[in-house]
Amino acid sequence: MVVQDIENIDDVKLWLKRGKGVAKEIDSLKDAKAYAEERASYAKATLSKTKTSHTNDNKIAKAMAEVAEYSSKIDSQINELTHTLQDIQSIVYKVSDSQERTVLLNRYVIMLPVHECAEKLGYCQRQELRYHNNALSSVLSILKGGI
Repeated sequence: MVVQDIENIDDVKLWLKRGKGVAKEIDSLKDAKAYAEERASYAKATLSKTKTSHTNDNKIAKAMAEVAEYSSKIDSQINELTHTLQDIQSIVYKVSDSQERTVLLNRYVIMLPVHECAEKLGYCQRQELRYHNNALSSVLSILKGGI
């Protein structure tokens, strides 16, 4: 969903929900990249210990090229996810009310459930929901150019 398509509070929620899980996905991608690089290093070490041949050199070169391509794809995905998170955070930081901003960060960046968010802020769930609804209205206004 792009900002221009946001028409109402439900659209704002969908837009903000993109942030849920982004940090975990980035960590998973980094782990996958590290694992692939580790496997490639192991394969290179194993193949280089065997009798050197043109075939082994080709296998090593091919494996290293595959890892480099895979790493590049992962880096692209990480960059895209990082930009998504930065987009969300930049809008959230424009919310003028600190309580509303904190609710949004807790809900859509840190990914706390409603009850934990309320508890962390020292509110009942109903009060947290009021702040949340006000915060969504603030974000809608910001995205529509009102602030």
